[in-house]
Amino acid sequence: MARTALVALVAASLCGCDGDLVNLGASEPLTGGGAGGNAGAGTAGNGAVAGASLREWLEPQLLFAQDDELIVSNPTFTEQGDTLYYTEKPAGDDQLARIYRRTRLGDTWGDRQALDVGIDASGPAISPSGLELWFGQNVAGGLGETDIWLSRFQAGAWSAPEHFNEPLNSTSHDAPRPPAVRGTLMPLSSKRHGGPLYQIYLATRPADDQPWQDVSSELLASINSSNFESVDGFLTADGLTLYFSSTRNAKQQGDLFVAERSRLLAAFGEPRALVDLNTSGDERDPWLSADGKQLYFSSNRGGQYALYSSQHRP
Repeated sequence: MARTALVALVAASLCGCDGDLVNLGASEPLTGGGAGGNAGAGTAGNGAVAGASLREWLEPQLLFAQDDELIVSNPTFTEQGDTLYYTEKPAGDDQLARIYRRTRLGDTWGDRQALDVGIDASGPAISPSGLELWFGQNVAGGLGETDIWLSRFQAGAWSAPEHFNEPLNSTSHDAPRPPAVRGTLMPLSSKRHGGPLYQIYLATRPADDQPWQDVSSELLASINSSNFESVDGFLTADGLTLYFSSTRNAKQQGDLFVAERSRLLAAFGEPRALVDLNTSGDERDPWLSADGKQLYFSSNRGGQYALYSSQHRP
């Protein structure tokens, strides 16, 4: 999609109830400051990480214990942070991946409940209301390999998964993350560019009850590269801060990064590593609470993939 068309689409999604457009201002990329720390200069696509990394997160804690040989990943929460959706699968058997739900009970999490949305369901992305669940699934009826599907919570049960054609899905791998900006902007991981590694894209639509109209990586030149993988993008509600996992540090496994921009139509600035959270293992699937104080992610730092949480330093 041409930049002028993308501008019009995003602007349409920001109409107020009285019909007036929000003033987005200029679309220059962010070059400094922001809620997640300072962005510095760097060369897009070469793996450079901007600015000095800040010590801003406390020691991560295991979210809950799990059985041996069980892979747990992809945490996603409702708006209040009291209901968790995630993926479990036995090690070495991708076809048995399933989505589970747990409810917070004080300082602990209740028993898991399996969602009846089919097997080989992964990458859950729950809406803030808890009424829409996006996920990836490789089953008959898709366009490619892993496609994006949607199930809605209606009359006390999850509906049969709804499939989406282009542009949201492609003939390659596509996996969703939670939509932001009132449901009009969704980061997704995809191989639609034809390379062997995932890259992050942004899907846009005018309103949360309208069809998806475009999927583009135009504003993510500092994030994506054919030289490394960037995946698991998570946008803050305003669409201005992107958390993600990437192998851009020449490590065989992923680290967590954050990148910012000044306006919705601006490109994201150079990312910086979340050094408090990264290890020599694989860190994936970041999810930030609405107040910005709690970051959840998955990691194999303990020998098997599990869910962790970290509080922002006061």
